[in-house]
Amino acid sequence: MMNKKGLFAVALLAALGLGACGETTGSSTSEEPGSSEPASQPAEEADWVADYEEEGKMFFYFQLGTTPAADGTAALSSFSSWVSPFVTGGFNAFAETEAPEMTAVEGHDGYYGVSIDWEFDPSADQAYEYQLTLGYNSTSGAPTLGMNWNYKSNEISAAYGPLDNPNWEGGMSESGLSINLGSHSWSAEPPKPIIIEDYTREFFITDGKKDDNGKYLPATVPDYVTLRIAGSMNAWDDALDSTTNVLTPIEGRPGYYTYNFGDIVKQSIVEYKVVATSAASSDFWANTADLSAVNTNEGGNATFVAIGADDITESGPLTMIFGSWPSDPSSIMPIDLTVKVTLTDYAEGDVTVNGSFNAWGDGVAMTSVEGEDNTFEAALTDVTAPGKLEFQFRVLVGTETSYVGAPTADGSSQPNLTLDLVASDDGTTKAYTSVPGAFLKGEP
Repeated sequence: MMNKKGLFAVALLAALGLGACGETTGSSTSEEPGSSEPASQPAEEADWVADYEEEGKMFFYFQLGTTPAADGTAALSSFSSWVSPFVTGGFNAFAETEAPEMTAVEGHDGYYGVSIDWEFDPSADQAYEYQLTLGYNSTSGAPTLGMNWNYKSNEISAAYGPLDNPNWEGGMSESGLSINLGSHSWSAEPPKPIIIEDYTREFFITDGKKDDNGKYLPATVPDYVTLRIAGSMNAWDDALDSTTNVLTPIEGRPGYYTYNFGDIVKQSIVEYKVVATSAASSDFWANTADLSAVNTNEGGNATFVAIGADDITESGPLTMIFGSWPSDPSSIMPIDLTVKVTLTDYAEGDVTVNGSFNAWGDGVAMTSVEGEDNTFEAALTDVTAPGKLEFQFRVLVGTETSYVGAPTADGSSQPNLTLDLVASDDGTTKAYTSVPGAFLKGEP
């Protein structure tokens, strides 16, 4: 997310998801590679694909497969007139808002493609990853167009990259101007858009305590706290100064808040997370609500289905549990901190540190430490303490960014490092050593 997000929100993730960021992040939910039918190839593939190849552009295409979902639901044989597939991935840093719409390839039933302005670098030794999702096209009339992560493809013939997304390594044409994404299928598509105008939901905020009847009690939200919401309805808006991601308290009803989602498609799935922030917050996601009382999806985001204008009473409020609150601005102080990292897999490139201390903006350049091989450090000033600091190291070589993960118990890579800072950390150095193989290319 990091979401969709991550995830967070956000980087080459969401996330990723991504992370997702958004993010949320984007792990495949399909069968294991090689467990299902291979992709069939179009007749005289080189002839018709060559018609779409243009210098400075990439032509992406895939074949709509027929493999059913795991529950036996039949795969779609075509898409409704209001639905199109959208592709995102390494070519646009998994940016959902820039995901191009793919359209049917004339004269080749079941094939969909799109040309985009992007020059592939064949010298880059990496498996570029991607995701295919369905979403509302430009003729649908829906308030939100483009990709919808709730309708991600069931990959049939895709290879997988290091972040468990399908990749097009090996799917490149000899000319380097077209990419075969293989065969994909979908078992469901977004419903025909019926618009609910000015859709509003209620939220109930609790600290998890219950009365004698087992009913959650309303939380006493500190005066300095602002409750915010980010999700699919507002492009995972994680701005700490935004006025459009704020929950509104209901006068005379302790613990109850509302949020207007604007125009929304009836029966659509909304993903979201609610967070608590204060004037001292530097990380939007640091105080995220516990989602144990609401529905969630595989990406760890809360979800609900937009039933209709009356579903506030039909479905009840959405219960958000907060076990803690962000720091009171009156109790914090800025401190200085030095972060230092030794990169075990380092070859060359510019090293930076990025994180919540600068709202994941431009990275702070790190300088090499004299007498210590492959070791770099950077001074961070005016970091909030007490508070949680989340960050990552990045190595930039040309236009390619690698992310340095932190070691975990199972040997996997955790893209973000975290520190729980206190005032006594002022002036200290926090040192890290990356583990071999901890470099992740692309969205973390």
